[in-house]
Amino acid sequence: MSFTLATLDGQCARNKATLFRQEVYVLRRLFLIMLFGLVISTAGCGTLLERGEKSKIHSRSGHYYVGVQYDWRLLSFTSKGAYDYGSMLCYLSVVCPFVTLLSLPADFVVDTVMLYGDHQNKIVEERNYNKYLRSKYCLAEGVPDEAALKSMGLDVGFCLVVRN
Repeated sequence: MSFTLATLDGQCARNKATLFRQEVYVLRRLFLIMLFGLVISTAGCGTLLERGEKSKIHSRSGHYYVGVQYDWRLLSFTSKGAYDYGSMLCYLSVVCPFVTLLSLPADFVVDTVMLYGDHQNKIVEERNYNKYLRSKYCLAEGVPDEAALKSMGLDVGFCLVVRN
């Protein structure tokens, strides 16, 4: 009888060990799924924030890799000057800098994919800006304002070039 009890106890111990390994495996997978979901849900935050209409009014990032530049300014406290409350709140939340670092590669990939569109937008903005300059300084009063053009690094030849 003691031999059968010993074998039953051994089988019970093996079953408990197997069950424990299965539970650890399930918990490990659940943790990885949650971590992956967190990374996916926060990936590309800088790109999403910088590509909105309001960001074009207040942005200092230029035309290319705007998401990466936004993330860098957020991490380096150079977003809006000395009193940047967004960066301060990000660092006070403790999690935000790490999430921003995790989303930086995704922002880089998205910005690289959007490079052609960003270049096209830059060309359109430069055309509109040149039209504005020509209408303000070249066509005003029939004579180009040479002093104003020179202060912007342009010459009178800028007024002679007509582009659509």
